Amino acid sequence: MPPLPLRLPARLRLAPALALGAALALASPSAAAQTSDDLTHARQVFNEAKQHEAKGEWAEALENLKQVATVKMTPQVRFHIALCEENLGRLVSAIKGYDLATEEAQLAGAAAIEVFTNAPVRAATLRGRVAKLTLDVKGQVVTSKITLDGRALGPKELGAEILVDPGDHTIEVRDDAGNSTFHRSLTLSQKGASTVEVPVDDHEATAPPLVTGSGAGTTQAPSRAPVYITATVGLAALAASGVFWILRANTIAEIRDQCANPAQGTGCPPTDMSLENQGHLDTTLAGVFLGVGLAGLATAGALLIVSAVKKKPADPQKASVQLVPTGKGFQLVGTF
Repeated sequence: MPPLPLRLPARLRLAPALALGAALALASPSAAAQTSDDLTHARQVFNEAKQHEAKGEWAEALENLKQVATVKMTPQVRFHIALCEENLGRLVSAIKGYDLATEEAQLAGAAAIEVFTNAPVRAATLRGRVAKLTLDVKGQVVTSKITLDGRALGPKELGAEILVDPGDHTIEVRDDAGNSTFHRSLTLSQKGASTVEVPVDDHEATAPPLVTGSGAGTTQAPSRAPVYITATVGLAALAASGVFWILRANTIAEIRDQCANPAQGTGCPPTDMSLENQGHLDTTLAGVFLGVGLAGLATAGALLIVSAVKKKPADPQKASVQLVPTGKGFQLVGTF
């Protein structure tokens, strides 16, 4: 394999060590979920990837490594995927790969010590090569989408420094209908930095105006629903009162039928206790409903009077007359 971009004293021993580590990882007990044929094939494909790397065929090597990753992902495989992406110019993706390989190597321990040693160094070197882009948004983003190379950016990325690969990039703003409202292409070099002003013309949705009257200077009349409700309750209570007065009269008549002189109400035997209690109850309920009915009608009448009065705002253009005291008496002053 040709020397790696990072000039380390052990650069010639790095590739064989990583290859050996990958082979051991693919043969480890943790790979038991795969069949032996799958693992054997994965080791063959990994060796093919190493051959492509030695020839500088990074795209072909990357395809081989992706096949290996579908069988079993190891820190070594992850490292080599990042190495291919680095040599293909995908620096940002390579940095993420090296960082993830470092985390996985730390968990793997001695089996991935080479990855744990070299991946952080390569990631740090790439961070010094990538370009940086800042989008200065002018306006309020409500429904529009801001994209960088076709990828929608989140709120936290707007106004912040974004790591990008050196090369050509496209910034675009699309409204909620999908129409492009802003388009900008630029080229960034290694270690380059640029700030792009991005105009956005979104507006907050406004609520429709509240209509409070049929015309200017007038106030909508109060609802008469309370009038109708209280009047209905009052009439119903009066009707119930009449029913109980009738029941009371029937009870009295039933008691008097047992008297020797019903017309005078004399010569009556002791009344049945149940009839007497019923008479008292009818009398009480009749009085209660009568009071409720009268109160309901009175309230309805008061509400009707209130609802009939329409309040109008003061009109400064109307004529006014005032009686103003003077040294000799009073003077009538008016504005028209």
